[in-house]
Amino acid sequence: HYLLTDEILFMKANNKICEIVTQNGIVSCRMTLTELENFPFIRIHKSYLINLSFISELFAGSGNGLSVHMKGYESRELPVGREKLKTLKQLLKIS
Repeated sequence: HYLLTDEILFMKANNKICEIVTQNGIVSCRMTLTELENFPFIRIHKSYLINLSFISELFAGSGNGLSVHMKGYESRELPVGREKLKTLKQLLKIS
């Protein structure tokens, strides 16, 4: 199954399976996030890669840190790891 990068919202590591969430559903593959990490995808957490084009909101999450909502998946909170926050803010050009 082939996917275009502009179809992919985010990817989530789930044990040894990677769930690729697209505008049309979820596709599973046996690849690591490290193998899939490449622009426009950035790692925001040890378990998540996101497509910068689909960020709809960066906000104070339910834990102590920040989270993002992705366009089309606003009901799902994706956590931003503390060590990834500075890079994300730089890419989004926010302070």
